[in-house]
Amino acid sequence: MLVADKLPPWALIPVIAATTTYFAIVTSAMMGYICLSRQQQLGISAIRDDDDSYLEERDFDCARAQAEANILMREGDFKAARQTLVECLRRYPDESALNERYYRLLLATQDKKALRELAPHLLEKFILMNRAHTAAELYLATNPPPTIDKPHVRHQLAEALYRQQKFRPAALLLTNLHKHNKDYRNLDAAYLLLAQIYIDGFNREDTAKQLLAFIKKHFPDTSLRKQVDTLAQILTKAEAAG
Repeated sequence: MLVADKLPPWALIPVIAATTTYFAIVTSAMMGYICLSRQQQLGISAIRDDDDSYLEERDFDCARAQAEANILMREGDFKAARQTLVECLRRYPDESALNERYYRLLLATQDKKALRELAPHLLEKFILMNRAHTAAELYLATNPPPTIDKPHVRHQLAEALYRQQKFRPAALLLTNLHKHNKDYRNLDAAYLLLAQIYIDGFNREDTAKQLLAFIKKHFPDTSLRKQVDTLAQILTKAEAAG
């Protein structure tokens, strides 16, 4: 107030403005510090991913790419929609929602060439991301079904299809798996699953017994021996009762 009394009126305005700005900056900084302290006390912190970028940025980029692709598809510009998703996938290749949107765009455009070439790779990505159920749904939606060469993908796809009670496509994925992938390390588990599919899906106990005999012969030290023996006993008792 003493300073204000000594200053001419025209000089008061910039002084007041400067003082107000200073206190606003200080107050903002203090509030930021208080909020940060409270976040730390509550165990909340800014989360960064491996490349030191905010996860919020990743989520925003992926959501924006999907929204732009949806708009472009509604406008009939499928090429631009696909390019939008591809560009974002180059940055975030393991983003499951983005991969699924890309796969569904290929289905919507009935791009059979792209599906034939890319579907096996995309389905494997879903398997690796522990989204076998999504892979199974997309596999069923693809016509004709994509050719899957890798045995672990066929196995896990078949298991997901079995859980969805899609017995026929599940069986087709596993039938004669040993002829194409005789060195597959989980062949015993795959054929035990196939035996279960034949029982639950087709009432083919005879084929299931043949599969169990195959497992016992070729995998005598299998860790699944107890399950194999139990299922074989159930089939024997059911046959005797019938």
